[in-house]
This record gives sequence, structure tokens and C-alpha cells, in this order.
Amino acid sequence: MLVLLLLGAIAALSGVWAIIQLSSDGRPTRWRDGSAHGPWLAIFDGYGHTTAHAADDGLVITLSPRAAEGPDHTHAGLVVSAETYRNVRFSTQVRTVQQLRQDSPAPWEVGWVLWNYTDPQHFYAFVLKPNGWELSKQDPAYPGGQRFLASGPSPRSTLGSWHTVDVVHAGDSMAVSVDGVPTVRMQDTERPYPAGSIGLYCEDAVVEFRRTAARELRPTDGQPS
Repeated sequence: MLVLLLLGAIAALSGVWAIIQLSSDGRPTRWRDGSAHGPWLAIFDGYGHTTAHAADDGLVITLSPRAAEGPDHTHAGLVVSAETYRNVRFSTQVRTVQQLRQDSPAPWEVGWVLWNYTDPQHFYAFVLKPNGWELSKQDPAYPGGQRFLASGPSPRSTLGSWHTVDVVHAGDSMAVSVDGVPTVRMQDTERPYPAGSIGLYCEDAVVEFRRTAARELRPTDGQPS
């Protein structure tokens, strides 16, 4: 049985009320590839499961792709906002519950946040890893399709713990804070992406996201800092 969950700004991202169908017995509801759920679109589940459930503080989205069969395989999960944003402020809380690769999981096999997403080859990304952080841009003009913009050894993620990631992007400039601490400010002067959806992503890990909110920047917000 399904129940209609009426959620506010956390689920609707920009403050518009949305109706999302969730199980009435509290079990997670599966979001299949290509399906829409209120303000969210399920893009791919990495041959595993993308699910959502209601918690005391709103909607929790869980990405749980299939465990990789070998060192040359990887599986990923992705959901994106149905709404696109130009000059965006958004935040989410992310928790990597488990890294799925056996023996030696890579540090980037955790939860990521994406923005200005238009397709799997064009977006910005921030990942908080057990050994630091990384800001990148998916860009097919670069070898491997990925351009690394900035990185650092701190802050770091702790497996099993919630971390808050805040992103502000205006024009060609962006800034990211982790757990309230300003982490990186970057200007992209090479074919910047002006707009797109926000995304919740993982590679070879079970990851939860909650308290996700996004809105267009206002004139009073100022530039990313």
C-alpha cells in the first residue's frame, strides 16, 4: 500500500509543496530508472536500488548500486531535480553508509553532490572523501571526460556520519562549504555551465541524502564566497 506524503521545502527543493508516494508501512519505496517522484527524477540505480522513505525531518533518499564484480567494474546511482536552476544555492546532508567494493575501496567511492547538471557528460561535482575533498567538472572536451578544478586534504568525510554540503553557484563562480566551514571558492573561465539540475550521486557505495533544499539566488545574496 502507498501513502501520499505531503512534503515542504525539503522535498520540493525550492519551497513548492510536492506529493510523493511512499509506503504506508514505513518501508523504503523503490524509485526505478526513469521514474519521477515529485521534485525528483531517478536517472539510474547502478543495477541496484534507489529508494526513499519518510523520516522525522523529511525525505531520505538512499542510493544503493550493485557491488562491483571486479577491479575494472563500477556501479553508480543518480537522482536529479526535475527543476533546473540558474545561479543556485543548495544544500544537502550526505552519509556514506557502506563502501561496497571488497578489499580496497577507492576514496571517491562515497556520496557526491552535483549541480548545473544537463546530462551525464555535463555537470559540476563535489565529493567529500575519507582522505579529503575534490571539486570537478564533467567535460567531454577533456581526456576521460573529467576536469579536476580543486582539491584538498581537509575537511574529510567519516563513514557512517552525516555531513552538510552547501553550494552556491553564480555565473562562472562557485563556492562550497562543508559542515559550515568554507572549503573552496572557484571561478570557471573555460566554458562554464550556466544552469542545470542538482543531483545526488554515488559510486560503489550505499549513500543516504536528507534535508536537501535548493533555490535560485536572490539579488541580496551576493557572490559566492
